[in-house]
Amino acid sequence: MVENAGGIGPSTMLALWRRRRTERTIGELVRRVRSGALDLPANSPVRLVSEYVDAEGMPLDLASAAVEIINIIRPVVAIGRFIMFAALALHQHHQWYDKFAAGDDDGLEAFAEEVRRLYPFFPFIGGRARHPFEWKGYRFGKGDWVLLDLHGTNNDRRLFVEPDQFIPERGLSWKTHGFDFIPHGGGDPATTHRCPGEAVTVALIMEAVRLLTRSMAYQVPDQDMTVSLARMPARPKSGFRIDNVRRKPG
Repeated sequence: MVENAGGIGPSTMLALWRRRRTERTIGELVRRVRSGALDLPANSPVRLVSEYVDAEGMPLDLASAAVEIINIIRPVVAIGRFIMFAALALHQHHQWYDKFAAGDDDGLEAFAEEVRRLYPFFPFIGGRARHPFEWKGYRFGKGDWVLLDLHGTNNDRRLFVEPDQFIPERGLSWKTHGFDFIPHGGGDPATTHRCPGEAVTVALIMEAVRLLTRSMAYQVPDQDMTVSLARMPARPKSGFRIDNVRRKPG
């Protein structure tokens, strides 16, 4: 579902079919939880969503409950793409690998944020204007498609010095860069299109870097590591392969 999200053709239809199948499967889990046939821990996401009721005491319908659960699973799977880019950055900028391998966490969050700024994932997000408006001389009518250029904004020379260079020393953070640094959208997660899972994304990238540098050793064979901006979602051409993976002692 993630790999084929940016394409058109048979692969897209297959991705949509897989999405519908997943919705049906999770919907059945919700039904079983509600009937008592499936007992899950009280704080498990599936149970929390299944037993949620609104202000009128009404539960979510099965289809909506399934979508909400997928909305938890899908981003956690999708950000594996950023973790792959973090591994690529460690390989391309070995001084950062050595720093983190030595147990130094200073700069780790900034490293994760710079990965999200420089390396492309989905380059833009789109939506329809809900009402007519004008912005900086541009007029938008109700229903017009609007595209927010995520990758272009994150690599804008007016916002970042040497934007094509990997510089974690910028000290970026989604918490303080409202509409300049927008790998997941901009603004306040509660009111605008900044992804509410951004804090989890950064935390998972940081933990992945710790694992890659401190808990495991591996080799990177010769491969094509070029990243095409014409591919959505983007990734290194070879997918960044590693081999001879083994646990580090201690």
